[in-house]
Amino acid sequence: FVVGSFARGFPRARFFSLAFWVSCCVRPAAHLSLSKIASLAGYTISASVASESPHESAGVILASEKYPVLSTADMLITYTANIGYFISQITINGSEVTIQKSLAYASNYETITSVCEYKCYRTEQNQVIVVLKSVVATTTVIGSARAEPVTVLNSGGAGSFTFTTDFDVDTGDTTLILTPASGYFVYSVALDSNEAQLIDSYGDRIYQECDAFAVNYVASDYSNKVKFYFDEISASGAIQMNIVLTTTKPTLNKSGGTQITGISAVSINITNGEGIDTCLAGYVKMSGYNNTNAITSIPFSAVANKGFQFVNWTVDGEELSTADAVYLPISKIEGKLVVANFKIVDDSILNDVLNNV
Repeated sequence: FVVGSFARGFPRARFFSLAFWVSCCVRPAAHLSLSKIASLAGYTISASVASESPHESAGVILASEKYPVLSTADMLITYTANIGYFISQITINGSEVTIQKSLAYASNYETITSVCEYKCYRTEQNQVIVVLKSVVATTTVIGSARAEPVTVLNSGGAGSFTFTTDFDVDTGDTTLILTPASGYFVYSVALDSNEAQLIDSYGDRIYQECDAFAVNYVASDYSNKVKFYFDEISASGAIQMNIVLTTTKPTLNKSGGTQITGISAVSINITNGEGIDTCLAGYVKMSGYNNTNAITSIPFSAVANKGFQFVNWTVDGEELSTADAVYLPISKIEGKLVVANFKIVDDSILNDVLNNV
């Protein structure tokens, strides 16, 4: 603490100036704890830093400055996270408070009954200011930080890359620009544990399930970088983007991805019922498109009617799968006749509804 006289406006008043700068290189943010930083209007004000991030490198810096001790004085507490992280939560005496988009949205003080009046707002992407006023009880303010929700890993081995993100903490929208090293290109992308999708279009949607409402990308013939747009990532969302790089420049197609000759047909065959109408065996469904839409497989499903049982999927006599619901690789079925094979079974009590369920 530095104690001195306040020269202008408060000739007899005394003030305190206090700043805490905590380096993430010393201790991970999850273990930082700063306490008893000031006294406002006769009450103890404490501030601390916590981390919700499993990466433990949020590196939150807490700095506070205390102005003349008057009953109406404001106290500012500033929380700043490292680039790539953001202040995700502020609590005052255990109550989570709303972090406003800017000071303009926090024009009026809010009140926590029997504690204090406060403002809480962002000044930068990774910085939040808490202003306390009219404190009527010992008060503890805790700021938590977590990583921005999208991380990128190279799952293809060779080649390096850089990426930048622009994450809107209020909407959850994120723009991620991924730039491979010179001579490398993005071959495919898999979000979380989804199956990889080829990057072979000027612009397309990523048809994969994740913590975002929708994910799209844009590519160009004039650069090896790819821009990804994540819409409305959930508040607690975390998405891992696994990429594979290649040294072969992709031939980009118009929206829709790589064109293929398509699936000739999907037919039903009864392996032990010559002359029986195949429509009696059950039904099959292919959920796909006339092109790959940059995916590498297409889902098929089969349901057997009473008295029949699903056997397998075949192409040119080759068995591809015995599962009644399966993703079949485009490399195996492109331009081919996919056959769903069924067999007649004893219509016993075990088979009186659906024989493949």
